[in-house]
Amino acid sequence: MKKIFTTVFLLMLAGVKAQLPSLSFEGTWPASPFNAAPDPSGWVTTNVLTSPFISSSNATTTTQHTLACNGNASMRIETKTFVTTGMLSTYIPTIAGFGFAGQIVTFPSVALRDGFPYNSKPTSVSYCYIAQPQPQDTAGVRILLWRYAGTRNYIGFAEKKYTTSNNSLANETLTISYTSTLTPDSMGIYVASSFKFPTSGFTIRDGAKPGSILILDNITFNISGLNDYSSNIKFNVFPNPANQFLFIQSDNIQKKNAVLVDLTGKVIFKSYFEDRLKILTEKFEEGLYILQITDENGKPLVNRKINIVH
Repeated sequence: MKKIFTTVFLLMLAGVKAQLPSLSFEGTWPASPFNAAPDPSGWVTTNVLTSPFISSSNATTTTQHTLACNGNASMRIETKTFVTTGMLSTYIPTIAGFGFAGQIVTFPSVALRDGFPYNSKPTSVSYCYIAQPQPQDTAGVRILLWRYAGTRNYIGFAEKKYTTSNNSLANETLTISYTSTLTPDSMGIYVASSFKFPTSGFTIRDGAKPGSILILDNITFNISGLNDYSSNIKFNVFPNPANQFLFIQSDNIQKKNAVLVDLTGKVIFKSYFEDRLKILTEKFEEGLYILQITDENGKPLVNRKINIVH
């Protein structure tokens, strides 16, 4: 049996400057210069093993599937057996099926880097899934939040393992447990048809079974306090999910301020309006955003989750 991915290989660099990952898996997945089969935007999967530098005969494990609980697509991961050649064969598992939010970096050396910038403390994570692990195998999802100060200080955790199969999309919500009052600066999302992560650490163990499957869609993070505020002004915000445009209508022509914030807390759009506003969303990365509307004096009126899919 080949040796597993080591912590050094997965976590070569501790700092995070990755793009926000796709959470709905819609649109055309971007081509990768590192592997023949594309991965969802902001994700690394066992499709890296299709690289000609490893073995061009390796099968694609992660594909865009037409089953979906929201939109038209989901991510499907299947555990498969690989052929490995060259210097990386020492580190590549013979059998695997996994993906994580992250990227491949090339400087100062080629490595897989997990995680992306994130500075909120969600109470839970929701998604829909189909898990079909082979006997004696386990599929699963793991969420980690940390703050980097020379080393990773892990402060949030959620995990679910699946040992039995379901045949249709089911909804799941995991409570995120926190061990610190610190606000994180990074998040990691780890999913696998053969979930071989140990209790502590990130080494992927041998023992996966070919044919195990995990289908995942519509990952959303639930942040407390996102209900609209009490107001005599009525708002209509549509469509949600948004694709090319997001429209805001109100029954009041007084001046208001609309702000769209991503999950890292970065303001990506800001505009004043009176009774209606059209936001061009096709230029934004797909994912979950927070729409905040205040009156001209700064009084909060709307605090709402907006999902953008392409």
